[in-house]
Amino acid sequence: MSKAIPEEYLIALNNKLMNLSSRDPKKIELLYHASENFNVSISTIRRYLQNYHKLKIKKRFDYNKPRKISHENRIKFCKAIAVLQEGSVSKKGKHLSIGRVIWILENVVAEVDGIFLKLPKNTLSKCMANRYLKRLGLTRKQRIKQPVVVRFQAENSYDCWQFDFTESELRSLSKKIGDDDKKLYLESVIDDHSGIIYPEHFTADGENSTNALKFLFNAMKKKIISF
Repeated sequence: MSKAIPEEYLIALNNKLMNLSSRDPKKIELLYHASENFNVSISTIRRYLQNYHKLKIKKRFDYNKPRKISHENRIKFCKAIAVLQEGSVSKKGKHLSIGRVIWILENVVAEVDGIFLKLPKNTLSKCMANRYLKRLGLTRKQRIKQPVVVRFQAENSYDCWQFDFTESELRSLSKKIGDDDKKLYLESVIDDHSGIIYPEHFTADGENSTNALKFLFNAMKKKIISF
């Protein structure tokens, strides 16, 4: 029965192997030496190393939980730092540093969105503030970054329709139809994928869903061009 190889030995062996090239003959020597120490084959050592790489890194139980400041206050003061820093931007683009803003919050009562805030001293460091500002997307660089403009377009034909109908300004009725005072409307629909436009005139008292459904039926019942 093979002996269990301690995790500390695997860590040390893995670090040595990582510093060597893939074809370095010293790798075989290290594996052979390890197999002799634990009276196992080289294949067993390699299997142990493979399983070691699959191990999940364990984090401390208090990870991401500062002891000097609560999670709610941390987010609140990080937002206050972002607001004060943005408010200090000059015409030349210069602004207060994170350290200076923290000093202001610690020594002067600051008003942010109608709320007076004062940060207890030595509870929020510059390093911690920078880390959480980045996580919250509140750094100066993240705030001024413009979003990428993406033109909307349907992926397939007949996927998306722009539909609208308004009173026609180019044509009008020469006389009233019956006793109703109807108006001439223009309906049009655009296929965003192919660019095909289908217009149609109709008479009605006003905009309603029945006329809209009739128009969509007429527009879609015949495909002039197949895709």
